[in-house]
Amino acid sequence: MAEKHRFCHLNDEAQQIIEEERLKDLLHMAGASAGELNQPLAVLLRYIELLKSSRNDPKKLDEHIAAIEQAGQRITQIAQRIQGIRHCRVTPPDLESTPDAYPKTLKILYVEDSDADFEKVKNLLKNHRHIRLFRARGFQDAARALAKTQFDLIFSEYVFSDGNGLDVLQFHQRKGLETPVVIMTAHGDELIASQAIQNGATDYLPKRLVSENALSAAITNALEKYHLSRAVTMAQQKLAEMSTKDPLTGLYNRRYFMEALDREVARAGRYQSELVLCIVDVDHFKNVNDTYGHPTGDAVLTELGRMLREFIRESDLLCRYGGDEFAIILTSTDQHKAQIVCERFREMVAWHAFAHNAYRAHVTVSIGIASYSHRQRPTPRVLIEWADNALYRAKKDGRNRVVEYAKKAARHRPKLGKVLVSEGFVTDSQLSEALSEQQLKLGDILVRADRITAQQLAHALDAQKMVRKKLGEVLIEFGHATRQDIAWALKKMKRRLGEVMMDKGYIMPRDLQWALAMQSHEPRQWQ
Repeated sequence: MAEKHRFCHLNDEAQQIIEEERLKDLLHMAGASAGELNQPLAVLLRYIELLKSSRNDPKKLDEHIAAIEQAGQRITQIAQRIQGIRHCRVTPPDLESTPDAYPKTLKILYVEDSDADFEKVKNLLKNHRHIRLFRARGFQDAARALAKTQFDLIFSEYVFSDGNGLDVLQFHQRKGLETPVVIMTAHGDELIASQAIQNGATDYLPKRLVSENALSAAITNALEKYHLSRAVTMAQQKLAEMSTKDPLTGLYNRRYFMEALDREVARAGRYQSELVLCIVDVDHFKNVNDTYGHPTGDAVLTELGRMLREFIRESDLLCRYGGDEFAIILTSTDQHKAQIVCERFREMVAWHAFAHNAYRAHVTVSIGIASYSHRQRPTPRVLIEWADNALYRAKKDGRNRVVEYAKKAARHRPKLGKVLVSEGFVTDSQLSEALSEQQLKLGDILVRADRITAQQLAHALDAQKMVRKKLGEVLIEFGHATRQDIAWALKKMKRRLGEVMMDKGYIMPRDLQWALAMQSHEPRQWQ
């Protein structure tokens, strides 16, 4: 008795799984989701509880009833969408009028070791001339047939001599086949059905219910579900492609490039590998559009993208960076090799004739190169800035060239005081005095200006050691100086040497301008 109860319990669980899977399919085909049902159901149940507690409040009672009606209407709308879907147990379709998306001749593989059962299905489908039924007597026979022929649908018995329907489903998944599979069996209907659906079967058909209408419905619904699933997958792939691909050239777009550059820079830093970024820009591209028209300009960009795609390695990443610019991430490549590659491509473009309709346009490209430095470890944005700077230099130097980014060496600039002394504007003693005044501390400036006394400064410095505040704050707290005094002194501290010397009357403004101009020319006697 206990064994019988356990079997009934398993049957109940299996039936629940089957119904859950069917409900998911129906919701998916109806454009609804579990969340769409859960939300109004949760509202319905919540307001029913509130309704019980609000019996003595007519106003709240009306509000709760209105909310319940709204949730009920939402559930009704979803139910109506589900009821509008053709289901195999309701309306058997006519296989002779298959949609255009289906093949004109349906190839069905039936894995069945029983001659009687195979003949029964064959006779039921004999009036459907566009169906070709193939037979496999077991798992191994089915595996050989699937390896040689592409079928539109698979019917499979659950138990045969060298395996079962789950083996067929697992083989189907391992090989990446998309063919819908319908399991047909007379053994343990609901339990087997739940296992089959969980392992990827499209549908389940008990042999005791097999008829011409049931087979027709099973075939059509399996194909409908397959094509719906495929359409959803293709739509998702299309959306993903649209978000990462440039529609004109078919290359990756700037958004994808930025994400890829982040990954590649992180990888280069982690594994100490080489990485080079190249930015390619079409010279005078506006002239192409103005002379030949935008369609020709688009054709030039498309052709240039194709040439780049064929020129670089598969491990490199190419994208349309924006407008007439392309960006290339060269992995495991140093700057010298990148220079050689880019120079070859520049020459190839210069000799290439870009044809569109009756027009033949010739263009050149400028290329800026920047390599990842393990010493400086630049961020992706800094690496782009370096490549942009190199590209700007290529444009400035005449275009149609490749320029590598190199950090500018610091120019030797003599100090201003040395220039002033060498030019005879000031003496060494005057320079020393000006430098001394320029380097005065806040307290010294205030004392020399008679804003505070030396004793007040000493008092503030002693207190500063204990409170750890800035000297100016201590002087203000003690009342030795005002905020205006501190602001004035801070400004005096930040003065440049030339300003100090002009304030002391050692030089005139024109003398300072002359000295600054001479400083930038680096005269030989100062080096």
